[in-house]
Amino acid sequence: MNFSNCIAIIKEITVNRLMSYLKKTYASLGIISLILMSIPLLCTQKDTWITVFVHGIMSIKPHLTFGNFMRFMRDDVEDTIYSKTVEIMRNDEYFYLNQAMQGFGLEKIDIYDIRKETSANATARIYNEMKQLAGGPDVDNHYYTFDWSGLLGPTVRYKAAEKLFNALVNELETYWQQGIYPKVQLIGYSHGANVCLNLAAIRQDKFPLSPLAIDELILLGCPVQTETDFLVVDDIFKKIYHVYSTADRIQRIDFFSFNRIFSRRYFKNRHGFKVPSKLMQIQLKFVRNTRSKRYNHEKRYQYAHNFNSPSIISGKSPFLRDISPGHIEFWFFGWSPKNYRENFIINPLPAFVVLPYALHHIKQVENSLKNPYPVIIDIRPEHETMLIKQRKHNKFTKIVPFVSQADLERLNSIAYQVQPDQYDNEEYNNHIYSAMRKAKKIIYYPRKNNNDKFESRHTRARMRKRKLRH
Repeated sequence: MNFSNCIAIIKEITVNRLMSYLKKTYASLGIISLILMSIPLLCTQKDTWITVFVHGIMSIKPHLTFGNFMRFMRDDVEDTIYSKTVEIMRNDEYFYLNQAMQGFGLEKIDIYDIRKETSANATARIYNEMKQLAGGPDVDNHYYTFDWSGLLGPTVRYKAAEKLFNALVNELETYWQQGIYPKVQLIGYSHGANVCLNLAAIRQDKFPLSPLAIDELILLGCPVQTETDFLVVDDIFKKIYHVYSTADRIQRIDFFSFNRIFSRRYFKNRHGFKVPSKLMQIQLKFVRNTRSKRYNHEKRYQYAHNFNSPSIISGKSPFLRDISPGHIEFWFFGWSPKNYRENFIINPLPAFVVLPYALHHIKQVENSLKNPYPVIIDIRPEHETMLIKQRKHNKFTKIVPFVSQADLERLNSIAYQVQPDQYDNEEYNNHIYSAMRKAKKIIYYPRKNNNDKFESRHTRARMRKRKLRH
């Protein structure tokens, strides 16, 4: 219970009511004293937050054949080599080693168990450390992963959302039984974000009376689609932050639908849909100093730190370089074998771990911002500075300090403690193609039928044709 609620409780106990109580027995005086003594305890009680990380799809690159392309378009991916391959990959712990991923379903994270090959633990620990660096109220945080099939398709995401819905309700009930009423924060990455949005569809379709509420929904690199964009309006979501990067090329290339050509980068008003004011759209941007022989390091630092210059504020100065995160850099650690740059400014950290710090400062100036127009979070780690900017329909700039280089190094050291010994491109591909070979054997090669005979799928098809002829 926060301070404002405590004040409201005190106001409710008016002087007249206290006087009437005093006229009663001494027992009443004891009750009053107990109530008054409990008020400080209520004021100091911590809020409890549950944060759930929801991963995106597994790689479809090896499966981009014409046949699979049409299956993706028709939303018909189950019981295929692709689905079986992804199922095998999802059960291979090798793919857990560079992101917040554990076993299937809702699993709690131990943020104090930091050892080699525990990437989910490290992700939550770094995220929690960033919350502490941001300041704010003392909160009791609990972290989870929700792991789903990772298949590409709206039907699969809808089914995953139903499992997430039930898992959240069951977990919350265990807290409620202890008299604890946690707030819920979901962080969905890529199509994991669309799984989170589908919670609204699940409640509308199957559990309209459910008390489940999502206090904060964070969408990371979410492919914005007409199939799910309208779900942000649902009352199940109290506050939504849609975080994107202009350097994220993958976010917009989901074209596997007959209803649209490509997915969008951010939410827009359209016929029958208006972006709600509870949705804040945030462009996450990282900027670093350029390397130049013309000026020495000290002079370049001074020029790049001159915030009286409009070009420095905008980030378009020749002394600065935009190094915003790509799709992989949003979520994965720096030892990911593909598409994570060695020179990324906060390597080896996933970019989204800065969000607790950024959101804390955004909330301080939220009344000065206009939703749903994008807000730019411009982070310059070399200068230990962060700029909060809004340009569309609002000329707003706020310069605040960012975490120090020493703190970043400390967070990096947590990440390096869980880095696996061998995690290169060759080994990564070996695990993918090993899963594909196993999937083909399961789909194509002999299976046992009811008569204990072994027949392949093709053999059964030939036998059906023979029966038709006869």
